[in-house]
Amino acid sequence: MKNKLRIVHAAIVAASMAGGSALAATVTWTGSGFDGLYSNTNNWDTLLLPTAVDDVTMSNGDSILYTDGVTNTVDRAFISGNTIVNFSGGFWNHDRSGNTIRTFLGTGGTAGTINQSGGMFRIGHALWITEGSDFNLSGGELEVYRGSNTGVGGGLPNGASISIGRTASIGNMKITGGSLSTRGAIEIGALGTFEVSGGSADFINLGNQSFGNGDGAWYQTSNATLRVGISTNGVTPIVLNDTGADGLPQAILFKGSILDVSFIDGAEETNAWPIIDLTAGGSIANNGMVFDAGVDTNDWGFIVSNNTLWVGYGLGWPAGQDIITPPTSGRDLYWVEAVDTDSSNPTNWVLNLDGSYTNETIWAIYKDDTLHIGNANAVAPGTPYVMDYDGTAPFVAQSQLYIGEGAEGTYNHNSGELSFGLNNSISAIGTTSVDGKGTLNVNGGILSLNALRMGLGGGQGYLNVNGGTFKIGRAWGNNSMYIGYGSAGTVTVKGGRLFTRAPVQVGFAGGEGIFCVEGSEASEIGIGSEGTVDGAWYQNETGTLKIRVDAGGVTPISIINKDEPTGGFDGHVYFYDGALLDIDWMPGVTNYGTFDIMTWDGELMTNALAFSSNVDASVWSYEIVDANLDGTNDTLRATAYGETANGTPIPWLNSYGLNAGDDEVDNDGDGLLTWQEYVAGTDPTDDASVLAVTSAESIAGGNFVITWQSVEDRNYSVITNLDLVFGTPGIAASGIQGQPVETSYTSSVPAASVMFFEIGVTNN
Repeated sequence: MKNKLRIVHAAIVAASMAGGSALAATVTWTGSGFDGLYSNTNNWDTLLLPTAVDDVTMSNGDSILYTDGVTNTVDRAFISGNTIVNFSGGFWNHDRSGNTIRTFLGTGGTAGTINQSGGMFRIGHALWITEGSDFNLSGGELEVYRGSNTGVGGGLPNGASISIGRTASIGNMKITGGSLSTRGAIEIGALGTFEVSGGSADFINLGNQSFGNGDGAWYQTSNATLRVGISTNGVTPIVLNDTGADGLPQAILFKGSILDVSFIDGAEETNAWPIIDLTAGGSIANNGMVFDAGVDTNDWGFIVSNNTLWVGYGLGWPAGQDIITPPTSGRDLYWVEAVDTDSSNPTNWVLNLDGSYTNETIWAIYKDDTLHIGNANAVAPGTPYVMDYDGTAPFVAQSQLYIGEGAEGTYNHNSGELSFGLNNSISAIGTTSVDGKGTLNVNGGILSLNALRMGLGGGQGYLNVNGGTFKIGRAWGNNSMYIGYGSAGTVTVKGGRLFTRAPVQVGFAGGEGIFCVEGSEASEIGIGSEGTVDGAWYQNETGTLKIRVDAGGVTPISIINKDEPTGGFDGHVYFYDGALLDIDWMPGVTNYGTFDIMTWDGELMTNALAFSSNVDASVWSYEIVDANLDGTNDTLRATAYGETANGTPIPWLNSYGLNAGDDEVDNDGDGLLTWQEYVAGTDPTDDASVLAVTSAESIAGGNFVITWQSVEDRNYSVITNLDLVFGTPGIAASGIQGQPVETSYTSSVPAASVMFFEIGVTNN
């Protein structure tokens, strides 16, 4: 019977592919496998997994697990009867489309629940959440890629991608993580709630060009609720995109629609957050949205400005009125750390509108702003000022970044994204004077700059990439980054990713520049990988490449040739006179072996690289090799040489084709172990090369001459004894310099005595 079913299903699939007119079958979850696994065929009434032509019914109240490794395409699904689907991984595809096709969460007066924490859930036409149902998205990807065939207009279109509480029944959708993409609109009925809790979701995008020609839209009817939870990392905005369809992205907030907002996770700050954000050309129509009855309108307010619905706390906005508008042009913001280290707190910033550096701002970081952290005009030199960014700025498009301008400033980029991309601009760390000390710590999120100078005007600049992504998307003066621009600059990469679009200068204009890679935790270090301009590495006479090897080795630096059509730097490497390599292990680590430090697509144009005085040359060596065998040296490779427990150097063993395991073995059968051959200076693979006495003879005067095989770089001693059992040995001579091939020693022997001789050897 199973074989017959399998044949029938295969035939239906073939017909559907050919003509598109096959009727769907219904496959029902029974749970008869008693393990709750979607992938167990015993849990289905057909004893087979559903196929692309099957409607799936899950209505018996089970808790069903869809997990990693599961891939299943069905027609659509009906989830009800208090059934719970825990979708944690894999790929679940509901691929049937059509004007009347829906995936239903809740049917027949009973609810269903989907908890998605991972994987990819793709719905072919539309999703309806009704009958008291809940869709909780905490991870993975949810895509609803139909539901709107043209640009949607006013009202409640049948073509909405997601409908929540549409049929006069309760429906809830809550997003705490993951990502949501739709082709068209989300509509919320009178008993529906759409909730975004915190800023940990990757994105919420309505209107997606790759799904078709529907523009993003938002329709919130009377009594429908948009619930927002502001966390310490803000809140993920709902973005409505213009895909180039007939209409434009739009949001309609009907009279009596409800906005419910609160702090979560202990967050509380004076700030404003974008909740619904439209791309250019769209519009938001606020026809009478109101706050939920539980919201304290003495502190909370909301405005619609610049195609964005904002919610603010502590800014003095009367509820729902557009009183305070965001900045309309770029500003210079000066960090004074008035209250805390939170970059989203406007109280911590001042504006220099009149030269006093005391003008307060009611908006924190906004688009086109230039940030000054540790500016001597705004703060006192000698005191460290710290700013923490946790992903709360409304826009990522900033202008320039300055840290440590005559004072001490530290910027910790912990999460979220900022992009300082003003054309022909250059950010700076550690400037103005010897009091200028700037530190940028990239710990998470994404931080982008146009170009960067570190350490100029006597200052000190430090960049530490510990996690997240740091990228420089353009160049200034042909280079993306200058490390030590006349003064001191240090880049340290411990984790995350570092990319530049153009070359890097290490030690520029006489400044001390250090580029340090600590261990193997960084995902990638690419010079020339961000954009289309070629990378290059210029390490000048005051530049140091500092490498610290951990148990996993070290992340190599890649110098990339992007084949820039005009000009370009071709991924070349330049080690000028005075360029140094400083290499060692991380503290507490000993890892002998060979490690690729840098690779390049171009050529080694200049090579005067040398070890710094800090390097133990008896342990470390380096070479530049042709690793890809294209005829051009393309890899800087370092080797750490160790020794065995007996003190035999690993390189010495390797030179004879041996390794540490051969140290206490007599490989050539001459009676000496390998480590003894090293001490003797003999060949451990040649039985004729051995420390041995070659002759012993008496000569006139009662003397005795002993001769042994020797080498020039060893010192020998002659040890004598009158009795091998009870006698006490004595050193007849020591410090005898070895001669080529053989060395002899003449000794007197007491009359009528027996004398025993032993030859000792030591390394010079």
